[in-house]
Amino acid sequence: MPKLDELLQQKLDALEQGAAPEATLQSLPAGAEELKPLIALAAEVRELPHPQPSPEHSRVLLYKILAVVREQSRERVSRHAPARLNGCSQQPWLAQLSYVFLRSLRWSEPACGRGF
Repeated sequence: MPKLDELLQQKLDALEQGAAPEATLQSLPAGAEELKPLIALAAEVRELPHPQPSPEHSRVLLYKILAVVREQSRERVSRHAPARLNGCSQQPWLAQLSYVFLRSLRWSEPACGRGF
């Protein structure tokens, strides 16, 4: 008989592959009864819905990330030569990337422009 930890991993893998929890529990060999509660719990947890962040929450987080990136870009620019491109920092690719991403979220304000 395999070790209990190996047996548990096999049964968890079987659940992930779509095996029925009842069949997985019934296929346990004698002496492995202590694994039943763990396997049953894993089967129940697997059936729970996976939460998804709301689009609005994602936009807020993106806004915060871009604000930090922009502030860091400003600090870098102020320490080095002030090369700027259309009012954007030295990283026009970042401004373009954020603009495309924000537009995909249907956000109307470009990342580099009238304030952040």
